[in-house]
Amino acid sequence: MAMVFYVIVGHGADGLATVMVRDELQKMWGVSTEEMYNFALRNTQRMCKGTVRSMSSVLTEIMSERMDAESVSEFFDLYIEDGDLPMYIATNEDKLNGAISIFYTGLLKEVAERLDSNLFIQAASMRLY
Repeated sequence: MAMVFYVIVGHGADGLATVMVRDELQKMWGVSTEEMYNFALRNTQRMCKGTVRSMSSVLTEIMSERMDAESVSEFFDLYIEDGDLPMYIATNEDKLNGAISIFYTGLLKEVAERLDSNLFIQAASMRLY
């Protein structure tokens, strides 16, 4: 897994505007990679609140955008019953580059404690919903 740094330059109703921090920009600022990492962890968690949702609720949301409510409930009545899909998605409220949320201080520990379970992490960062 690679971590890429971005700077938020705008955040509004139209979405998030960012600039990728490339080596040249980092050198111009005169900060080390370790400093960038520490700034990023602190600021990202503060600015892009983490959220954890069940896979079934995310699938319901995605399908609701593409199907009528009756079809969605029929799909879940037929294929997914409570407890059949014990998977969760950790992301952020913007649902953009959400894989970074696995680095948020205390997030995974809180999830494991609430589920009373160990975790298997499959990192993915794509615009799913």
